[in-house]
Amino acid sequence: MQTISRQTTASTEAVTGEPFSLPPHWYYDAEIYRRESDAVFQRSWRCAGHKSEFTNSGDFVTVNYCDESLLVVRSLDGVIRGFFNVCQHRGHRLMAERRGNIKRAIICPYHAWSYGLDGAFKNAPNQARPHNLQKRAVQYF
Repeated sequence: MQTISRQTTASTEAVTGEPFSLPPHWYYDAEIYRRESDAVFQRSWRCAGHKSEFTNSGDFVTVNYCDESLLVVRSLDGVIRGFFNVCQHRGHRLMAERRGNIKRAIICPYHAWSYGLDGAFKNAPNQARPHNLQKRAVQYF
């Protein structure tokens, strides 16, 4: 971000007293976006929802944050937890809806891998255990 600040200062000095805008590449450059995201957005907590949205076990919301889909759910023990909204198997999005209630388990729509409301891996039905897959080895998504 120091480089960005120096560039902004140089741009401002070049047009002192006049309105200015950032150079066009600042709006699409992946490296600038990554650095800005790290420096500004990744340094503090973000609100995913109000606790009133999670009154029952299984109540969930999905939130997009810095190019990541997050799943926030109240588990059976009453704790509200947040996870990446992707299956560990193939990276498929687990929940497409913005909010709702999950009855018993989070089930991936691609190959039906399932996770408990606490994020713990439960099952991979109809699949042989590849590479000695063990439940404890796939704990949280």
